[in-house]
Amino acid sequence: MSKSKRRRRPAQATSRTVGLPSPTTMTSESSATSEKSSKRERHWRLPLMLGALAILVVVGVAWGLPSYWMLQAERAIESGRFDDAAWYFERADQWQWRSAKASLGQARVARFTGEPARARALLSLADSRGATPQQTALERKLLTIQGGGGPAIVDELPRMLVEMPEHGGEILEAFSRGFESVGMPDQAKVYVDSWIDAAPGDARALLHKAELLATLGEMEEAELYFHRALERDPTIARARHGLARLSLELNKNEQALALYDEIIAADPGDLDSRLLRCSCLFDLRRTDEAIEGLRAVLEIDEFNFAARHSLASNFAEQGKHDQVIELIGPLMKDFPHDVSLNYLLATAHTELGNVALADEHMQRHLDGRAQLDELGRLKKRLRQHQTDGRAMLELATGYLKYQWDESETWLVKAINALPNSPQAYRAMAEFQSKKGDVRRAKEYAKAAEIVSR
Repeated sequence: MSKSKRRRRPAQATSRTVGLPSPTTMTSESSATSEKSSKRERHWRLPLMLGALAILVVVGVAWGLPSYWMLQAERAIESGRFDDAAWYFERADQWQWRSAKASLGQARVARFTGEPARARALLSLADSRGATPQQTALERKLLTIQGGGGPAIVDELPRMLVEMPEHGGEILEAFSRGFESVGMPDQAKVYVDSWIDAAPGDARALLHKAELLATLGEMEEAELYFHRALERDPTIARARHGLARLSLELNKNEQALALYDEIIAADPGDLDSRLLRCSCLFDLRRTDEAIEGLRAVLEIDEFNFAARHSLASNFAEQGKHDQVIELIGPLMKDFPHDVSLNYLLATAHTELGNVALADEHMQRHLDGRAQLDELGRLKKRLRQHQTDGRAMLELATGYLKYQWDESETWLVKAINALPNSPQAYRAMAEFQSKKGDVRRAKEYAKAAEIVSR
């Protein structure tokens, strides 16, 4: 009987079968591959998500932060906190896409704080940063009015108030200051009174009337309005400054001293107030405290002209001639022709027997006095031609050389009369540099560069 042949089963694929993986292995490998792929996907997806988030954060900050600064600046202007407004606009100015509006805002602050020359410089900067003529038109018009152009266009006032009611206070203020600047204070009072009637609670209106009354010599009423302004808004630093200065003029030195203590406590870097506080102390015969205060100023600003000059004058009275020379010497590089400095040095060297140096400084003093006499004659002639910008600039640069602290008024007038003169802006930059205000010096230098183009 023949044996039946057994059918041979095909061999099962095993892990040892070459080239033929098992279904289990295939599933396992597929799962591992998928897991590795998922890990790789997560690996590159996370940085992308973080990068996108970072971009969103940067864009949000770049958009939101400068907008926040601008909003805070506008709110500060509304409440008359101009120092705060200036600070906020400076922060916004750091973002290029906001720089034109920030410069325009800074120009508004400069106009409000009685710095028309700086306002014009900042408007030139805003122009260079892309501000349109429509954006700067109102500011330039208000500056023209405030600079003395008001009487010529006073007929436009009703129309301006109707067309721009939201700027009513600014318009009335500009006309008031404009009439004041051309020697018409009674007419200036008309406009500030209209402003107060329209906004009885406006602390800035009350402050402006106080300043105008002080200019007119109506000191008691001016003091009343300064107090009213501070009662309405205690945060208005300018009102406190004005009241302190008025107190000095009225010989209310104790009151002035208390006010300057408050001002300096709020702003320790306010050197002008520190210097005026020292004047109070000298008037009160508290000489040692005054000298200590002047030395404190020099710790903040080593070459502060007013502090060194005041200390030197005091030491000259005490016969401390070596200390006079020590204080004044470092200033001569920047003020070689200043009549007062040369007189102090001439006197000190005379007392010490330094004849040659005494003669040199006395000659500079006499030459400077002769130039100041000539500038005085020019000033008298100028009163007949108030709009002679070139004569104003000549006066400004002359005073800048021989009696620099008398030049600011004429520099402001020169810039108002010659808003496109690079020479006027350069002269103001030099004045600010001598004053020690580096930031403003740079602003005016930049304005000179822009209007030269």
